Amino acid sequence: MKDQELSDAVQRVVRDVFENMYYMFPEMLEAQHQPPVPKSCFNASVEIKNSPFRVVLYGSEKLVQDMAAAVFGSDRPMKEDECVDIFREATNLVGGNLVNAMDLDKNLALGVPEVRLVDAAGVPEAEEGAVFDVDGEFFKAVVLRG
Repeated sequence: MKDQELSDAVQRVVRDVFENMYYMFPEMLEAQHQPPVPKSCFNASVEIKNSPFRVVLYGSEKLVQDMAAAVFGSDRPMKEDECVDIFREATNLVGGNLVNAMDLDKNLALGVPEVRLVDAAGVPEAEEGAVFDVDGEFFKAVVLRG
């Protein structure tokens, strides 16, 4: 799969997942308009088994809180473990939909997503990926090869 096709698929999948699951509307940002990485954010990654791909996501704490609130239908502050669960599920959705969007071999499977809260130093800004503004919050999706 060519890099542009992969980038287009990531953009489509992120938009679909956020719009359909969380009623949020991501806008992809061009490099010159990308905000700095938040001081802390959630980081998730999942391996696409039997392929050279790994999906890596970064979302600001506020974004993940808002995602959890949308799922649980509550305005109360969400606990960190609830946010981890929501971001893990979002990672599954993005990874699974990406496999379908890329029309990859059907023998592929997703690994178990790993999720953690990291500070900005844990987010490599040089990693190629799509950066989004999701209702005013930072979100980055990266597909690593190899």
